Amino acid sequence: AHHQEILSQQQDLIIATQSAQALLDKQAQVLSPAEKDKLQRDIKELKGRYEASLTQAEQQMKQVQTVQEELQKFKGDCEEFEAWLQQAHGQMEELGAPAGGLDTLSNNLQRQKSFSEDVISHKGDLRFITISGQKVLDAAKACERSESGGADGLPVIDMSGTCAAVKERLDSAASSYKALHTQ
Repeated sequence: AHHQEILSQQQDLIIATQSAQALLDKQAQVLSPAEKDKLQRDIKELKGRYEASLTQAEQQMKQVQTVQEELQKFKGDCEEFEAWLQQAHGQMEELGAPAGGLDTLSNNLQRQKSFSEDVISHKGDLRFITISGQKVLDAAKACERSESGGADGLPVIDMSGTCAAVKERLDSAASSYKALHTQ
């Protein structure tokens, strides 16, 4: 939507520039030198605004694309970690079942030891998704405070929803892992 709005604004600038140039070309003989100079300055200003708008729009698009790329990576990492968490919670329930005998108890103890090591090893994965999430947050914040946002009529890109969703997902993964680790 932002991209379409920017394209529309740029199209308006192009049309205004072309109209002013056409007026200057057709009416040059009836315009006073002062009017011609003013019209030429206005055309030059419009062209400058178009170039600035185009540059800023391209910068905004690159920033948004960076956020999207980092968000896709983060989502993939989270889905993988969350799938492991779900599986681990299921294993935890199995390990919590009452033992029927001494042999079962010994077997469960070995499974518990292996499971505990697996949980501890996945703490690195939690750190990894935290870093991945922070990359999204950093890219989103850079996009929001971009110098181009709001200048020359370009829309400011609101990334607050993206940031809130990433933070919520990180908090959920961290609390779920902590609960599993504690158990």
